[in-house]
Amino acid sequence: MSKPIHDLVAEAKGKRIERIRRIPVFRLAGEEYELLPPGSGLLIIAERGSDIFDQLHQALATNDIDTINNINTEIKTTIGRLKKVDLESAVKVLQASKAVADLYYGQKQVVYNAFTVAGVGFTHVLFPYVGGNFEPSDFRLVEYVTSEKAEQLQSLVVVHEPEITDRERSVLRNLPEESHGMVFGPADPTAGAPAALAVITTHAITASITLVVGACGRPPFDKIERVDFPDEPSLTVMQLLETRREALGRDDR
Repeated sequence: MSKPIHDLVAEAKGKRIERIRRIPVFRLAGEEYELLPPGSGLLIIAERGSDIFDQLHQALATNDIDTINNINTEIKTTIGRLKKVDLESAVKVLQASKAVADLYYGQKQVVYNAFTVAGVGFTHVLFPYVGGNFEPSDFRLVEYVTSEKAEQLQSLVVVHEPEITDRERSVLRNLPEESHGMVFGPADPTAGAPAALAVITTHAITASITLVVGACGRPPFDKIERVDFPDEPSLTVMQLLETRREALGRDDR
């Protein structure tokens, strides 16, 4: 590849039209949900006409746990049939895609370079969440499209509340108002690779790949109990996010 991945992705997005909007946000609590582990968030995007996206949106809106879990099983099966590609091929798919999307919470970017993949009902990208309060309206999707007439991606965010320790609860309660955006961390701290995670396997792309392909196994968040946290709330939240990111990146296959 003649140029770094980051440069190629930036060039592809720079040639497109940028659109910004708020999207639906759903909150889950409890171990019975299999769509994503507690202590994480999930961006889901799809092209218009995706039946499975519509079914999931409706199931989330009505809290239909059985349907949510059945859809999760269906998408796992679909992903399992896909051919895995190298990073160079993934970048070419991004460049040819109808839309590329970034997700922000406030001023913080939590998902980079997500795009839809042919043959999959929707693309989903995980990011860590330490718990605590957040404003759903502070999420916004930035789409990069090839034409003013391009249809909007169907999109939503799901956040699964974690079971938090007394120490975590105390830290989050004392977090300054201006730092509340810290409760979410980026899906991909390298920030340069595309997030068509359902069909890519490479060590160059981190955390989210292994969990999406590995079908949302239960990460070992219990190790948070054994972390020696600093007294400064902001530093503690950063350490919590890193611990959760590491847990989300575990390969359970």
